[in-house]
Order: sequence, then C-alpha cells, then structure tokens
Amino acid sequence: MMGWFSRVKNSIRWKISIFITVFFLFLFLLSGTVVYVFFTRNLEKVFYETNLSFSRISGEEIGRIFEEYFSGGFPYFEERVNLLKKMNPHLEKIQIFSTNGYILYDSHLGKIKKEYKEEEVMERIKKVSVTRVKKGNYFEVVVPIMGIWGRHLYSVRFIYSFEKIKRIKRKLGWGIFLGILLAGLTIFYVSYFASKMITGPVERLSSSLMKKEVKINPEEYGEDEIGKFARFLSLTLENLKNALRELEEANRAKDRILENVSHELKTPLTAAKGYVEYILTGKMGKVDRKIEEALKVVKRNLDRLEGRVHELLRAREEEYKKEYEKRNFSLKLLVREVVEEMKKRAEEKGLYLRYLILDELPPVYGDREKIREVFENLLDNAIKFTDNGGVEIKVEREGNMARISVKDTGIGMDEEEAKRVFDKFTQASPEISRRFGGVGLGLSIVKSIIEAHGGRIWVESRKNEGSTFYFTIPLYAGGEDEEEDYGRG
Repeated sequence: MMGWFSRVKNSIRWKISIFITVFFLFLFLLSGTVVYVFFTRNLEKVFYETNLSFSRISGEEIGRIFEEYFSGGFPYFEERVNLLKKMNPHLEKIQIFSTNGYILYDSHLGKIKKEYKEEEVMERIKKVSVTRVKKGNYFEVVVPIMGIWGRHLYSVRFIYSFEKIKRIKRKLGWGIFLGILLAGLTIFYVSYFASKMITGPVERLSSSLMKKEVKINPEEYGEDEIGKFARFLSLTLENLKNALRELEEANRAKDRILENVSHELKTPLTAAKGYVEYILTGKMGKVDRKIEEALKVVKRNLDRLEGRVHELLRAREEEYKKEYEKRNFSLKLLVREVVEEMKKRAEEKGLYLRYLILDELPPVYGDREKIREVFENLLDNAIKFTDNGGVEIKVEREGNMARISVKDTGIGMDEEEAKRVFDKFTQASPEISRRFGGVGLGLSIVKSIIEAHGGRIWVESRKNEGSTFYFTIPLYAGGEDEEEDYGRG
C-alpha cells in the first residue's frame, strides 16, 4: 500500500490521471444527481396526476353501480373492481364508506358494514370534494359520490402503493451509480494512457540524462513541444561537453604553469637562501650588525616565499594522488608528537597549547603522515591567527569515528568567511591575506585528506572570539590501543 502511495506521489502520470478522473467523476455525479432528482420528481408528479384522474373516473363509475350491488341487484360489481385493479398496477385497495362513518365495502373483504374509527380518514370521507394524501408507503384519494339534488351518498377511497415507484427509483439510482463508476474507470484508463503519451518521452529524456554517458537523439521525440525541448537539451549538452573539455584543458594548462613556475622559483630561492645563510655564518668575513639584521629579514621573507611554493606543489600533488598508505596507528601518540613539535612556536607568542583525550580510543585507521599534516596545518593556522590565549585539542569517540577539535582564541571569522574557508586559493578576507600571507590552499588540502579517509571537517567561528575546527576519522575495529596512554598534556 505504501509503495502504491509512493508511486502516485512521485508520478506526474498518476497525478494527471487521478485529477482528470476525480474532476469528471464530480461532474458526472453532479449531473447524475440532477437527472435523478428531476426524473423522480416528474415520475411522482405523473404518478399523482394519473392516479388522481383514474380515481375520479373510476369513482364515479363505481358509485353508480354500487347501490345496485349493495341491494343485491348487480352481481358483477366485484369483477368490475378487480378489472380496475388490473388496469392500474399501483392500485392496492378500494373502499366505499357511508357518510355516517361506516365502511360498506372493502376490495379485500368484500361487502361489509362496519363502523370506521380513524378520525383523520373520516374527516376526508365527509368532505364533498376530491382529497388526496400521501401516507407512509401509500397514496390515497377519496372521491365523493353525489346523488340527485347534490346529496352526498357515498365516498370511494382508492389506496395506491408506492412500491413499484420505489423499485423504479432504486433501479434508476443504481443505473446512474454504475454508469458513473464505469465512466470513471473509462476516463481513468483513457487519461492514464493519454498522459503516458505525454510523460513517456519525458521519462525517456530523464533516463538518458541520468546515464553516465549522456546521449540524446532528438529525432526520437518528434516535432512537437517535447521534440523541441529534446533538441534544446541536446544542443545544451553538446555546449556543456565542449565547455567541460575547455575547462579540463585550461585546468591542465594551469597545473603545468603552476608546476613550472613552482620549480622555476624553487631553484633560485634555494640558492638565494643558501647564500644568505652562508653569509650569516661569517665564513665570508665579518658581517656588519645592520647588514646582519637586513639579511635576517631577507631570510625570513625567503622562508615565507619557499613555504608558499611548497604549498603550491603540495596542492597539485594532493589533487592527483588517489591512494593513501592506510594502517592502524595510535592517535594519542600522534597528537602528543605534533603538540611537542608546535609547543615552542606557541610559547614564543606567549600562548598555551594543550590537548585532552576524553575517551579510551582504539587505534584509528588511515595514512599517519597525512593525518599528521592535517594536525600541523590546523595548529599552524590556530597559532598564526591567535595573539592572546591559546590553542586546545580535544579527542573523543563518536560512534565508530574519532572526533577531533582544534580550538583557538584568535581573530575568528564571520558566517560568510566560514562558508568559503575550505575553498581553494581562498582566505577569510583580503586583509588577513595581506597581514598573515599564504595562498589559501592549506585548508583545501586538509579537507581533501579528511574526505579521502571517509571523514568530514567543519568549522564553528565567531568574529573576534576564535574558531573551532572539527574533523572525524575512522577508528580501527581490530581492538583497543595497547600503546602508552598519554591522556593529558
């Protein structure tokens, strides 16, 4: 049942068919109701008028011969009554009353003389005009029989049954209902197959678009609106393929330029840095103090430039490297090693650097050197962008993953800056780029490493309140870590 509802919910064909069917069913139901009410009302009207006329004519005839029959002079009276009942199938009973309240004849009982007790009926019998009334499943007409000089002699009561009328109405109701049902089914099937003619080509188009090798032949879809749309899609896809080829070629050209420029820069940078370091050793003679300070500035800038070149080379290497040397290793020991290496730099800026392992963890599974690079990059950024306070690392378990957070008390980012912080060649703002340097590749490399391990990385940050970078990596399912537990640092 749920599968059927899901198919209806997700199918335009079914929605169109059901909408058209419901719409026409409503119209047919409204029309059928109008027809039924109009027909039955007219049927009842004809029933009343016909039987009223029949009662008047038959009542006068019966009145003329009843007195002879009552005195024993007309032996065929009952045959005449039975003939009237055969002529009118709705006629249930004929009764003749005296004006003083006695019933003199009943078509079921024959000739009798009995006082009648129903006051309502007696009031109509005593009237000198034709009266009619509907009572339950019956319709009755009382016809007065007048003698010479307008004397009221008898009253003839005709009782008609509604049973045949009701059967006709029931048959008509069922006929209209079955007709509407049959029409609804017919409309549903017709609308379903008609909508299939419309949605079928659209489904073929969508199936073609979902294939790995997208190929659309516009000639298969005719010359109508769908055919025009198919030609438009085919042309658009061809343009997209051409644009993609151009982008791929431009990307390859960009990589070649980056590689060539990086290597071209790396060689003279290494030579220049080597000469500056050699001069600073004093082996080429005593260096004046001012010149020494100037050379140290040159060396610092050469180091920064060398770092940027290294980032460019690492970014390209990371983009094309598909395989990692994954194995299980102790995350605790890796965190301790990285913290020990970075602690001196933090202390130089007067910052604290600490870590906390909140849960007992089994080893993690991944490329140890790549995860080390993630820690080094995040800690390097945290220290670089923090002037007061410090940096804290927390490691805890989250299901079958280890969740690590690197929190600093630095400059932080606003919401828009945090959204693009993992994009290539992007930094939080131009001001930060000018103040702290860098080409904006470090965090994009970190993200690619984490995602290659099946984890995820995200950031929470507020301007001037610091940032917290979170990432997850999978735990090794082979058992607990048996190495020394360095839980706090």
